Amino acid sequence: MILFYNLPSNFSKGVSSVAQRTHQTLASQIARRIHERIRSEELQPGDALGTELGLAEEFGVSRNMVREAIGRLRALGIVRSRQRVGLVVGHTDPIRLFEQGLPLFLSGESANLYELSKLRYALEIGAVNLAVRHASDEQINELSALADRMAEMVRQGKEEETDPLEEQFHSLILEGTGSQLLSRMHVVVSRYFAEISTRVSRYGRTEAPDALEHQRIAEAFRRRDAETVRALLEHHLRLILDQFESEEQGARRVSI
Repeated sequence: MILFYNLPSNFSKGVSSVAQRTHQTLASQIARRIHERIRSEELQPGDALGTELGLAEEFGVSRNMVREAIGRLRALGIVRSRQRVGLVVGHTDPIRLFEQGLPLFLSGESANLYELSKLRYALEIGAVNLAVRHASDEQINELSALADRMAEMVRQGKEEETDPLEEQFHSLILEGTGSQLLSRMHVVVSRYFAEISTRVSRYGRTEAPDALEHQRIAEAFRRRDAETVRALLEHHLRLILDQFESEEQGARRVSI
């Protein structure tokens, strides 16, 4: 006897959704296995990985499945294609990945801007000892010159025009650490601080700007006084951090 059941109208959609998730999970597993091979065999950029067809046969999956897995690895720079060779190991640049992912995270909402301001705070405060110890005299002279220009612009009532100089000043501090990784990461973060500066000026500063603030930081660098640099820099960055923390708390109260 054959029994017939009345299935819900969305049954086929549910099956399709499950199949799609299974497909995506399998593609992720294949991508991880390829990545693990690169690491376990210590393959270097440019080393051959084979072809999509060969990998499909090896893993016992369809070529489309391998193509999707390779697409994920290619997006991360882990794998690339080379004419007449096939798939080869790529050169992964963590800062490039960070730069590509940051715009997706930074939607413009105050909560995300608050997270970004905390990242900048952690980067700069954490780098103080290295920067004070390793910054060259030339870099310190440049810090002083930038600080003098900003102080003069503030005295002339041109505070809004100091943003590019401010970005250069803080980026130069990270350059002083001698770490390319720290410096490049800070450059990426700084690019998105234009939006933060706009929001700060829109809502008003929590404290009046100090025309001598950057000059004091530069002078402390010249004395190689890490404690003073940290204290001044922390106070300077807290102005922005406190602004967004206040906005975030206000937004939470409104949502409740």
